[in-house]
Amino acid sequence: MFVVKNVIDPTQATKKVAIFCSTNQEYIALMSECDIRSYIIRHDQWPISLDQFSSNMRIVKTGDAVDSSIDCVICVGTADNYDHAVAYSKKNCVPLVLIRQTGNNTHIIYPYSTKINRRENIEADVIVDIIQPEESEATSDSMTVTIPPVEPKFEILAKRTYDNITVNANIPKEVLIHYKSMLTGLNVQPHDRKSPSSSDIYIETWVGDVIMPLRCMAAGSIVMLPDSQEARRIIDHEKNGFIYNDFQDMKENMIKILQRKVAGNLEEISENARKSAPKFFCSEEDFVSRWETIINLLCSTKSKLGNIL
Repeated sequence: MFVVKNVIDPTQATKKVAIFCSTNQEYIALMSECDIRSYIIRHDQWPISLDQFSSNMRIVKTGDAVDSSIDCVICVGTADNYDHAVAYSKKNCVPLVLIRQTGNNTHIIYPYSTKINRRENIEADVIVDIIQPEESEATSDSMTVTIPPVEPKFEILAKRTYDNITVNANIPKEVLIHYKSMLTGLNVQPHDRKSPSSSDIYIETWVGDVIMPLRCMAAGSIVMLPDSQEARRIIDHEKNGFIYNDFQDMKENMIKILQRKVAGNLEEISENARKSAPKFFCSEEDFVSRWETIINLLCSTKSKLGNIL
């Protein structure tokens, strides 16, 4: 059964937004605090608690009917859901906002077994970067802004054993098996998105994805990310985390982590991670304000265009 939150209070807000989201649900969930009605469109179950949503957000399955008077479309990432978002935006003649997870210079196929083509041309009225892009990432045809994720609030573990190793398991089964085979003898579990602070060592499997690694870093976890320009911006290799290029490199990094565990000096990396993470977050008030500004601007533009046409 596809469980959804399908009741929106019609008195809450007037602007209506369709959000195509298959990853980084934690980022999107906070948009329920904005003064908009949101319809989150996805092909599978929402993996985090629905209780945090306000009454202005609804989750629907891809293909199901959505309010036809949508004012704006938001898309997270450029995987298959991007094609749906572009088509939906064009069909309803409304602006498209792309939340860019990876920059133009990140060309590695991710995860390692899929064949998602890098898109040479991005059709979006506004591009929202999760972390500040480099100058070379500037996009001339689209308005580009940076809206970081909201700083998480959870208990920091006073003492870690570094025994709880988790991996982002939102990848094809055969790839997950390969990850586990490279870490034979270790108790590697799928990462619990609802409790990032419970992971002592977190292995990211998606190239360029930094939101969950940053949440784990903020909790003092040891993180390991596939190499990308995004990873290099948040990780100082072997100082506040680790970067790997392939499966063998990941295994060698894990050996270094275990050696440091035996030597008793992993706490320094944990502390460095915890201290370096906050600069990549923003407050909830700032997050809501920035998103409402963008949506209000786009809706205003749409209204003016509608009057002209």
